[in-house]
Amino acid sequence: MSHYHFYLQTAWAILLGFVGWHLLRFFLDRGSRTHTAVLTIFLLAAIASGAWSFLNRKFDTERREEALLADGGWWIDLSAYRWILANTRADDTFATPLELPWSDPAALAAYTAGRKLVALPSLHSNPYVPWEPRDERRRQILEAAAGVGPPTPLCHGGVLWVVLPINTTVDESRVEAAYSTGRRIIYRVRSGVC
Repeated sequence: MSHYHFYLQTAWAILLGFVGWHLLRFFLDRGSRTHTAVLTIFLLAAIASGAWSFLNRKFDTERREEALLADGGWWIDLSAYRWILANTRADDTFATPLELPWSDPAALAAYTAGRKLVALPSLHSNPYVPWEPRDERRRQILEAAAGVGPPTPLCHGGVLWVVLPINTTVDESRVEAAYSTGRRIIYRVRSGVC
């Protein structure tokens, strides 16, 4: 649905390379030494400008500092990220509610820590794998953790974690609180549920 940016970046790179190569051939085949010298200076200036831009990314630095000051703020729960990174294994799986189709602080905390998610926000999901069945499974897991649905979705086969907002009601016989960030609680599914 929303992986257009990946395809657009690829298309731009191909188009710029194609046009650049043909312009280079045109100037080298038909140009005088003056044209070649001007083209060389232009290319060196473009390369130097690109290198300088790559090394001095002021916007990225400002956003990174802003996120650290706000402890991740709206985009990511840094406290959850740090805890997940330090206390879970790479093959553990997480289920989180998704606040928006393009972003969720808890989901991005688990994702950036390199952990598996039952369903990412749809914007970040693989466009070639159907998202709806994964999202339905995520919803069933969250309902089971709350005690609303049957416990069978919690029978994952590996270690399953559920990250919920702090005021969410859960069935403590199915999940146990492992960590609280002040905004969210990370629950581990109890081993005797299945």
